[in-house]
Amino acid sequence: MRYKLLGRSGLRVSDLCLGAMTFGDEWGWGASKEESRRMFEVFAEAGGNFIDTANYYTNGTSERFVGEFVASERERFVIATKYTLNMRPDDAFWGARLVSRFSDDIIAAIVGAVGYDDPRAAAYLTRTIAERRDAVLRTWLTAVNPIVDVKLAPDGTLTFSNAAVSARATTAPQAYVVSWSRFDNGTGVHTTVGESQRSPEPRAAAPSTLLRDAEFIGASIRTEHPDYQGWQKPVQVYFKRTGKNWKTVGLFR
Repeated sequence: MRYKLLGRSGLRVSDLCLGAMTFGDEWGWGASKEESRRMFEVFAEAGGNFIDTANYYTNGTSERFVGEFVASERERFVIATKYTLNMRPDDAFWGARLVSRFSDDIIAAIVGAVGYDDPRAAAYLTRTIAERRDAVLRTWLTAVNPIVDVKLAPDGTLTFSNAAVSARATTAPQAYVVSWSRFDNGTGVHTTVGESQRSPEPRAAAPSTLLRDAEFIGASIRTEHPDYQGWQKPVQVYFKRTGKNWKTVGLFR
């Protein structure tokens, strides 16, 4: 293990930092206490002394485990923790969208760049990272109504995507329900226009009256899925007229 100085602190830390975000299984995925301890011991035996955790990780279990594991040699370890985290489900949702960009091929390429002598080690690490990625997606892409990439075409066609379905974190919903309104940007008042539209596909059509005279249009999108009642909370999207087109100017989850 190689070491370097941490900024101007005078602290000598290992080149590798052990991330303890998955110490604990309170989020429905992660490592048990026994498995977490094994990971910590392998890291420490290799000379690692730099550990990352946070007050929010696994609802505080990560910090507790780390504290217990280093207690007998506390002066040896440098622990970096974020003590003011207050992550909301929609924060984790956007983080999970970033994680979803790491395909199996990308993960394999990253692991391959390390140059493991034993191909079994590379295969194991690749598989483990991919499994953790999938667990993150199943947990956080489904925690809120996963509507993204909302667009309103000049002809009034509304299209959008379901981030959880696109990432294969779950099955397709039963339906999407879209409600329309004329939005007064000065007063913040919505005036409902037309009836709600229910469709199994991620698309809908804006009422023609809105397309003719509205400056701002509001679209409220609910998602019906038997396994995720939280998806009933609508995503509210706002569009502004820009010549012959409609620009998405706001999305609230």
